[in-house]
Amino acid sequence: MHHLVGQLDADVAGRVTTARNHNIGFAIDGANGDWWYGDFDAPDNDILSAGTTYDNAARYPFNGSGPGLDISGNGRGCNQLSGQFTITELTFFDDGTLHSFGATFEQHCEHAT
Repeated sequence: MHHLVGQLDADVAGRVTTARNHNIGFAIDGANGDWWYGDFDAPDNDILSAGTTYDNAARYPFNGSGPGLDISGNGRGCNQLSGQFTITELTFFDDGTLHSFGATFEQHCEHAT
């Protein structure tokens, strides 16, 4: 299980995108040249919410109507994946912009276990 929290330190440049509580995406570029991208996507007709676990996640953006997940970077990524994620923290400012985000996730490339 991996943990991700929405804090960046001075050695990291990052950007986070949201799509109406349905998708949280991030891009992190480290001062040492490391780079990571990620997406957490709610199933159709649902929103991401803190305390919720999304099982049977498939590779975003090819997840169809189910939950989507994709963590990749530094030349590593999955063609196909299976996994799950739990949103541990998700808050927004009054204007709807993201304030804080946290998640735990498990991702298996090529459906390995």
